[in-house]
Amino acid sequence: MIALLVSVANATPCVESAARTEFVAGEDAGPPVVSTDKARAIEELLKQYHEQGLLNGTVLVADHGQIVYEGGFGYANFEWRVANAPDTKFRIGSVTKPFTAILVLQQVRSGKIDLDAPITKYLPEYRKDTGGRVLVRHLLTHTSGIPTYIGSDIEKWTSPIPRATFMRTYCSGDLESAPGAEFSYNNCGYYLLAEILERTTGKKYAELLREGITGPAGMLDTGVDDGKTVLKKRASGYDKNYLRGEKPARYTEITTAMGAGDLYSTAEDLFRFDRALYGDKLLPAEMRKLMFTTAKGPSAMGWFVSTAGKEHPAAGQVIQQHEGNIFGYFTMIQRVPEREAFIAVLDNTHLDTFDDICRDILAILYDKPYAPPRPLVADTIAATLLREGPAAAAKQYRELKQKQADQYQWGGLNALGQDLLDAGRTKDAIAMFQLSVENAPQSWFSQFNLAEAYKANGEIEQANIAYDAALKLNTAKPFKRMIEAAKAK
Repeated sequence: MIALLVSVANATPCVESAARTEFVAGEDAGPPVVSTDKARAIEELLKQYHEQGLLNGTVLVADHGQIVYEGGFGYANFEWRVANAPDTKFRIGSVTKPFTAILVLQQVRSGKIDLDAPITKYLPEYRKDTGGRVLVRHLLTHTSGIPTYIGSDIEKWTSPIPRATFMRTYCSGDLESAPGAEFSYNNCGYYLLAEILERTTGKKYAELLREGITGPAGMLDTGVDDGKTVLKKRASGYDKNYLRGEKPARYTEITTAMGAGDLYSTAEDLFRFDRALYGDKLLPAEMRKLMFTTAKGPSAMGWFVSTAGKEHPAAGQVIQQHEGNIFGYFTMIQRVPEREAFIAVLDNTHLDTFDDICRDILAILYDKPYAPPRPLVADTIAATLLREGPAAAAKQYRELKQKQADQYQWGGLNALGQDLLDAGRTKDAIAMFQLSVENAPQSWFSQFNLAEAYKANGEIEQANIAYDAALKLNTAKPFKRMIEAAKAK
């Protein structure tokens, strides 16, 4: 197979073509495919995303079950200027959840786990008044109603947390909705599923993963990132910083993401995973159908499943996907089973533009029109702010909004404000968060960030007004707790 590979040298993107005959996806993948005009169009599109600062990672695209493009953009390691490549290993965050769902369904098929059993059958120490009502299938579909943790809850942990402590602290509070009644994305649910897997099988999650998924699918570059193993070709995680360029991502105690976000993988291995899902290597047909059946909204068992709208390139076709967001990394996998199309995008600078990237790639595959990527307005006004101050940046923002609204993405302001706040430039941060609220008045996150900046500047009354606005816009219990805890006294 001929693949188009993109690397970066001396911070300038360069393109090289190379033979890639060693890739084997299994007998389901069919014969190798030579790169096409569509591959070159995808390459050019992704170069534009990279040049706009909207992609730093690897991308693999398959169509009709064949790889048509795979390439790497930017650096896996900025310190050593090591380029990303299709076999670079990334933390994949919540893309772990489809793997956990498959492992659970394998044990359902073997008779060791009952989807309709209460979780207290497998976790007898879990509180009976709530756990006795929550079924295993509720955990799988994010409809359990149990509380969950969010990123801010676990940032303080720097060493492994005893499982009993973790479950008691974060996963055992009062129910926030009746089991089965509502969808609410839940990391604790998948943490508990991993615990149930280990208890019912007597095996570690990593062993179950090798036996049940990575071994059968030929995924030699995927596993549990336990922090104890040197992983060759691992990408380091970074966060974009408007004041200092990329900076190393904050440390994550990865054991808190057991079964929910603790795997690493590569673009090529994720394609192997996709191919294995078309046959019986991982699950028989009836179990695959069950896994992809939605419960509430788009939430199925470990996947989000929807039908593309009429304006989408794949209009009327089913899309199965999941994304993963963990400090320093962002991943998305997207499947269109009717066409056997697959896209994997893995990034190690915590960028989140992958809905747009996937949609544009599908437009190329389906011969539909698409627009070139637009830069973030924050990238433009950041230079003005640092050079001339927040008033000039705000003026430039409003002029661009009035005259060139279709030439920019109107995001990035929260990230810019947070970088200023972290640097102690609270008044500048307030100005940027005010712009963010102006741009997206229904964003609870913008209101929350504005409140944090006011509090840091000692403006308690203004802070509490913004906190109250955030509370009205986001009533989800985990975030409500976070906002109420942060509210200035």
